[in-house]
Amino acid sequence: MAQSDEEDDYMNMVFDDAPKQPTYETSLQRAARKRKEGEAKAHQKSKAEREAEAEAARETALATALPESNKGFKMMAKFGFKQGDTLGKSENARKEPIQVSIKEDRGGIGVESEKKRKLREAWDEAARAAKRSKEEEGDYLEDRRQQEKERKMERDLNSAQRTAERLSEEEENKDSRTEKERPLKDINVLWRIRARNRLEKEHGQRQRRELDNSLASRLPTLSKDDEEEDNDSKVAFGRDAAPFYTTLENDLEDEDPELAEFEALPVGERLQKITLEEADSATQGKIIDFVAASAASRDELQSSIPTGLVIAGPSIASHGPYFERLGRRIRAETASSYVVLTSGESPNLKTFLKNLIKKVTSRIDEDEDEDEEGTEPTDTSSRKGPKLLNFDLGHVQEWMRKSKVQNIVVAVQDSEAFDTGILVEMIDLFHSWLNRLPLVLLFGIATSAESFEDRLTGMSLRHLNGQQFDVTHSDEIIEKLFHATVAHRDTEPHIGPALCRRVFDRQSDHVQSVQDFVDGIKYAYMSHFYANPTTIFLKSNPCHSDFSPPNYEAVRNLPSFRRFVEEKIEAGEAQEVRKLLECDEFLFKAIHGLIGTAKSSLSSISTTAAILARIRESLGMTPKVRLSTIWNRAASGELLDSPLLRETMLAIKKTPSDRLKRVFDSLINTMSGDVGIEDDVVNVPINFEEMRNRLQLLVEANENSGPLRSQDDVRNESVRTTVVAQKVLLSKHKAALSEQDRAYSDIVAGFYKELDDYFRLNLVDPRTLVLHEILIYDLKSPHSEVFQPKPRLAIERALATPHDYLGCNCCGAVQNGENSLTSTQPAAVIVYQLYLESGALINTSDLWSAFYAIVGKEDDQDESQAMALFQRALAELKFLGLVKPSRKKTDHVAKMMWKGL
Repeated sequence: MAQSDEEDDYMNMVFDDAPKQPTYETSLQRAARKRKEGEAKAHQKSKAEREAEAEAARETALATALPESNKGFKMMAKFGFKQGDTLGKSENARKEPIQVSIKEDRGGIGVESEKKRKLREAWDEAARAAKRSKEEEGDYLEDRRQQEKERKMERDLNSAQRTAERLSEEEENKDSRTEKERPLKDINVLWRIRARNRLEKEHGQRQRRELDNSLASRLPTLSKDDEEEDNDSKVAFGRDAAPFYTTLENDLEDEDPELAEFEALPVGERLQKITLEEADSATQGKIIDFVAASAASRDELQSSIPTGLVIAGPSIASHGPYFERLGRRIRAETASSYVVLTSGESPNLKTFLKNLIKKVTSRIDEDEDEDEEGTEPTDTSSRKGPKLLNFDLGHVQEWMRKSKVQNIVVAVQDSEAFDTGILVEMIDLFHSWLNRLPLVLLFGIATSAESFEDRLTGMSLRHLNGQQFDVTHSDEIIEKLFHATVAHRDTEPHIGPALCRRVFDRQSDHVQSVQDFVDGIKYAYMSHFYANPTTIFLKSNPCHSDFSPPNYEAVRNLPSFRRFVEEKIEAGEAQEVRKLLECDEFLFKAIHGLIGTAKSSLSSISTTAAILARIRESLGMTPKVRLSTIWNRAASGELLDSPLLRETMLAIKKTPSDRLKRVFDSLINTMSGDVGIEDDVVNVPINFEEMRNRLQLLVEANENSGPLRSQDDVRNESVRTTVVAQKVLLSKHKAALSEQDRAYSDIVAGFYKELDDYFRLNLVDPRTLVLHEILIYDLKSPHSEVFQPKPRLAIERALATPHDYLGCNCCGAVQNGENSLTSTQPAAVIVYQLYLESGALINTSDLWSAFYAIVGKEDDQDESQAMALFQRALAELKFLGLVKPSRKKTDHVAKMMWKGL
């Protein structure tokens, strides 16, 4: 029985040792495992990791007892040693080995003396103190430079806010309310801080004036307050002045989070916002008033859709940012929903309506109360009746019932890109929904309103109640940015005229984007500072120790410095030249003075260009020449004695008194800085105020109603006819001038002479200035390679002459003066050369035969490798767009490009 128990039960279905199935792994798993193993093997352990591993291995080895298989243990066992026994003494014996102490320093064996330790600690503390002092000095200089830069930007910001506020006040002159009656939150946040500061100052002055004028300043006050004393008496005795500053507290006690958020921005970002907002504020304000007026007239029955025709100009790239800024203002200042639709997302009317419904109903109302968070979202599926389609405007109607908006503003950004049929159907559909949805249309137009109207049908035009809004074009904004950056008097470095022409040509020929212009200017500044090592001398408050000898050598190798040295030698100043070439400290002082002189000259050029532009604008001369054009000519040394300058000076000699007064007022405003960011404060050694005062006295003393005219005016010239020997001779004759006209002619002549001397003194060629290479960046090729790249030319050159890029000898085989094909060249280069010799259709079999004839050998293994290279090269040419499969012949590929075309 026991034997039967020991036998296996062949009827039992339980297998104690079930055979294990072999584990299989896919190719991806195997590749991932090998990649992880390779990364683990290739990982270079740091010094700390190696030390930690060595310490752990040492501790493990010391803590592990000797095994019985150890030869040493076997030898001791023969002498009677057993596991757990001790060697030698049986009592108080050491059972653990002596710990190993590793010395990590280089102080030698033994304990270091206290004197050496204190000396080393003192030395380390002195080194740390010296390093800390140097860091603090550098941080101090950097902080001072940053503070000076921020102060300058604060001045520019204040000037920009003053200009923007003045332009806004001019637009709002029709509003009868004064600033005191307007709440602060109704003023634009960009210049709201100025109005707030004026209110605080005015109320403070009034409070002090009222307190000074109270009876308490002249009569003695009682020691105790009379309970029966009325409020007027308290105010009169100065014991209650609250009524005089209660208005201030009421105006300023409310928090203004919008103003606080704007003031928290960096100065540069605030200045940029004002510069861009200044150009768009007027037009955007009119559009917002139009939208608000449309909402106010909803109570009346309307027969047409309120429509705004926004003439945004030909710069398509600037339309998107403009409508984005307009949308932010419409949402902030009106209770309207604002959506923008483009032609790319609206190929047909159904898709147009789907996107419109999606954008409108997904709008998040920021004014909703927080206690309404538990309300269910807008869903038209719960409505009674049939379910609406996803392009039915009934979804918007259901959403309107639960929202707080008054209008739905639909902005069609690029209306010219829309199909005419879509626009007509959309207008007809919106008109049919006008009694149920408060719709307002805004069409972005790049050409003109007339061309937009010509595309629509007569019925569609009758459905629209249009109003035209002209947007400030991008070229005008670029002109303002140009004056604030490139043509500014204190800018560093200065952009050269050649690069400026390239930037403006690209703006006029290819793109018209404000952001692209800003990126180009930033890249020019970056290229100058990174590519020119001599720009280190432009740092603020420099000292001789800040620069290394290679910096001075770089300055000595500048072409302008070499010309400067040659002129010194010709003038007989050899001793000074020797100091400039040998003594770095003497050269540092000379560089500091020469850079200051060059900065002054470049600043004068910018100022002169601004004055000339202001004079032409005041005289109303045609054709209109922009400041950028005048500055480019001045910076290239072409403005002096140019037809443009001669024409302006001649117009000054012939201008009447009313226009000359306008010129004086404009120049005085430019010098005082009242013009704002467009014209910074300039210093001109001409007393324009005195000339204007003299002119004002003459005009007031003039008995005639007409303006005064100079002797050079064509109206003061007459033509005299003389007959001599039966020939008629015509001669010009000066008419007799009155005393006032003669005095006016003297003023004009004096102004002309001083202005001419000023132009001749300041209009110099910047390339003649010493060390102009440090201050002026005028390289066109880096800008062209980044903003106007030519990838096709680079690819063709790389495939045609690979040795120019690879820098190897194997790819530059030349036979009879021409490049030849060799097996050492890349496979794509070989196939490309054969591609150039082929026609429009290329037989791949013939192409493979030619390729293998160049790179192949006799063995079969080499043929398979060559086929792999050929297939990869052909795939690369297809990826580059040079070839494509042909439908005419399956074994052919079509040629897509020809070199040079």
